[in-house]
Order: sequence, then C-alpha cells, then structure tokens
Amino acid sequence: MYVTNAVTQIEPDSIVDSCVEIDHQYRLEVKILKELTWEYVINNPALATQQYGQRKMISDLFGIFLDAASNSDFNIFPPMFSEYMRETLHTMNGDDKKREIARTVSDYISGMAERQVIEIHQRLTGASLGSVLDPVVY
Repeated sequence: MYVTNAVTQIEPDSIVDSCVEIDHQYRLEVKILKELTWEYVINNPALATQQYGQRKMISDLFGIFLDAASNSDFNIFPPMFSEYMRETLHTMNGDDKKREIARTVSDYISGMAERQVIEIHQRLTGASLGSVLDPVVY
C-alpha cells in the first residue's frame, strides 16, 4: 500500500522549522512500526550475540594489526598497505606516527567485507590456518 497523502508541504515559520507536515495518524503508525522493529529485530538476542561476535572480531583485528604495525611487522598486511606503511611511517615519530598507524589499520579493516573479516580473523587467531596459497585480504 502506498500512501501519497501523508505528507503536506507547508511554509515554515522560521528557518529551523520543517517545511513538511506529516499526518498524525501516519506518524503514529510509523512510531508503532519502529517500536515493533526494535522489539522483534534490533533487540533480538540472536542478533545481539551475532553483533557481539562481530564487534569482538573487529576489536581483535584492530589490536593485532595495530601491534604488528607499531612493531614494523608489516608482513601480515596486503602489499598495498605494507608498502604504504614502510614508505610513510619511517618519516614519522611520536603521536603523529601512532595516529597514522591507527588510521591506516582502521582504513584496512573498514575496507573488508564481512566474509574477509571472518577469514582473516580465523587465520590470525589460529581458529583456521587456511592455506599458504590463500591470498591475503585486500
């Protein structure tokens, strides 16, 4: 069902006012739907446990990569990131170097797909050794 008459364009009283008015009945329906979504989807224990595991993997990876990069052990990074860190980080020191390492590690992890996060986490934590022929995540 498509509702096309739930929103009306209005002239705002001030610059911070909205220029649309939403019908009260539809606003209540949306509120109820949002509450149902929170109750049955977002607060679902199955989803909460999955999200906990995902946060744990990301946190673990960040710690592992941060530690490796801080110790100039770039072999666990794909060539593009390894090369960048070798070329850039040797010219930095102190807080600038720490920030750049953290930013680069964050960039690397944020560019991974969910499957890549799982695979690299399993390899780096020993949960799954994989094969020497498996490519490093790019």
